[in-house]
Amino acid sequence: MTATPADGGVGPVAALSRSNDHLDIFAVGNDGVVYTAGCKWKAEGPDWGGWWPIPGVKVAPCAPVTAVSLYQDWLDVFVVGRDDGHVYHAFWRPGMKSFDPWHQVGDLVTVLHAVVSAVAWPEDRISLFATDHHGLPMTAVGVPLQPHAGAFSFLWSAWSDLPPLGTPKGAKRTAPRTPICAISPTAQMLHFFLVDGAGNLRWGWWHPTYKLTGWAAIHDMATTPGAPVSAVSRSHSTVDIFVASQDGLVYTTRLKEPGGMKWHFWVPIGAIGFDALPVPPRSVVAAVSPVADEVDVFVSREDGSIATARRQPGGKLFGTWQPLAGAKTLPCAPVAAVSRAKGKADIFALGTDGRVMTSTRRFFYALPVFSSWSPVKEQVFGMADPAVAQWNQVDSNDYGDPAYYDKAFYAENYAWSNEAQGIATDGKVWYLSSNGDKTIRKIAWDKTATILDKRVVWPAVSKNADGHVGALDYYDGWLYVAIQHPWGVWKVWAADFTGKASEWYPLAEPEGSGLLAWCAVNPLNGRLYTNYANGAGGSPKTLLAYDRDTLQRAPDDDVFLAPVVVLGEKGKAIEFTETQGAVFTRNGRAIVVRGYQDDESNAVWCFSSLTGHCFGGRYLGDFGSVEAEVESVAVQKLKVRGVVAHVHVLELDNDPDPDDCYLHSFSVPFPGVL
Repeated sequence: MTATPADGGVGPVAALSRSNDHLDIFAVGNDGVVYTAGCKWKAEGPDWGGWWPIPGVKVAPCAPVTAVSLYQDWLDVFVVGRDDGHVYHAFWRPGMKSFDPWHQVGDLVTVLHAVVSAVAWPEDRISLFATDHHGLPMTAVGVPLQPHAGAFSFLWSAWSDLPPLGTPKGAKRTAPRTPICAISPTAQMLHFFLVDGAGNLRWGWWHPTYKLTGWAAIHDMATTPGAPVSAVSRSHSTVDIFVASQDGLVYTTRLKEPGGMKWHFWVPIGAIGFDALPVPPRSVVAAVSPVADEVDVFVSREDGSIATARRQPGGKLFGTWQPLAGAKTLPCAPVAAVSRAKGKADIFALGTDGRVMTSTRRFFYALPVFSSWSPVKEQVFGMADPAVAQWNQVDSNDYGDPAYYDKAFYAENYAWSNEAQGIATDGKVWYLSSNGDKTIRKIAWDKTATILDKRVVWPAVSKNADGHVGALDYYDGWLYVAIQHPWGVWKVWAADFTGKASEWYPLAEPEGSGLLAWCAVNPLNGRLYTNYANGAGGSPKTLLAYDRDTLQRAPDDDVFLAPVVVLGEKGKAIEFTETQGAVFTRNGRAIVVRGYQDDESNAVWCFSSLTGHCFGGRYLGDFGSVEAEVESVAVQKLKVRGVVAHVHVLELDNDPDPDDCYLHSFSVPFPGVL
């Protein structure tokens, strides 16, 4: 099947001006490479060059890029690496033909769609802000080694904790990918903002006199946990901030006095009439001040249209929202806004065709208006189609074939292969969960079922005749094992597999029996997911999000799937129910499998974990067995029968003897986008 670039999701465009009438923009390609384009404005308009790759580090598709300019014509860019979750820095200086290769900044590990906020201080340093992969706010500071002398490298401090989130109102951390908005309206003042895990907007600051403060509330503003906060300084020492609330409105407040520490009350922008077209929760509100005391704001609305509102110099309130004609993106897709010179502003967003589009502030009868949208070159961004229909099984299903046992893994007639429920990998070994003997096992990649370690499942489950061990997942050193009767997730530290490093996170018994047949962590946002596998108690098409450290529900991160029809061997549509397992890839895919002991049921689907769009699915057949039941799926690059395969589906052969289990491996035509 063919998908448009926007079906799976589009990410933000980073934009900045490094000198008068210079613009540079950055975005992540569907190949995971960061690309940049730049222009110098001339009398006849912009002269764009690019897109040029900044190679060396792969980034998750649709992930944010942050760019700042510490000195005139300097470019410093920051991303989170897809393969390790570290923060990376690349830079360009006048005279360089290309960007310097990426360098790791400290040892912070975060989720793959985390925002790395950066503030370029007038006093020769850059401050970075990000949450770690558990949602704790962190900061690091970089100083150029040779200020003003064309220095190429920075000396970075270690990442350190910001003040812990505590009272008033809230947990000590927030959602793992929560952006920390930071702004320095003067050389001696820094403000930073975030929305904590309870939905409370928090504010902190740094000043030579006040030093680093704890977090304070600003008039009890509450919104969606982890929502982005935007800030702009429209004149010296002033700060205005903006946030989209759960009621579909954008709210703003500002410091009462320049350089002060007290805020006006929150007011909505365009709260009455047509201009109140809802804004989705967690929308990014872009703000720019082209001239002193004037602010323009931009946001994408629930239909993907982009709207703008303006506060004139000397005004206390914003005018009504006005649509920007011709612009169409995805709901919640960020808009970037930048002023390249006094009175001038440009905005950027990814369109539904995957191209970067831009609009420029012009004057019409002395009134500022924005021009019609135009694309920046022809580069296409957004999540690419992984061509599910072309996945090809590379192992044999024929018992008579000598190569039948040349598989990534198989096990026959063991107590633990009986009712094998899930398989996962850390990139070095397999981990198998068994409901037969209530264990999880660490198994070598030698295809002979060599057991490296085993561990009996949490005792309360092992001793419960009705307790059911489901499919498991590996993330960040931990195994997450889904358990039914009682319901919960058993978390085991894989490095201490036979030791006591484990935790039990219970859930109240849900309605029906379909919850927690499986669980998996999405590396883009660090959330743990499961679903009502058989539809009992809820829709299997909703992937339910939980905080993986507490198992508290995080409904704002739920993924709503839109599966396509998959036909079985006899032309019968396979229902999207009895889902047995799932895995999330580092490129934002959710791969879900179904199986229920009949030749019409076994199937695999591939979705975007950002939009829920289904890229396709395929019937898997019975693998030569009359009672084949697909239980789980894993993603790992392995060579099977001389062919490189990436997707591995676990079959449970429900035969009369103790059950057998096998991995069936599929080659993928475009593994770089899987």
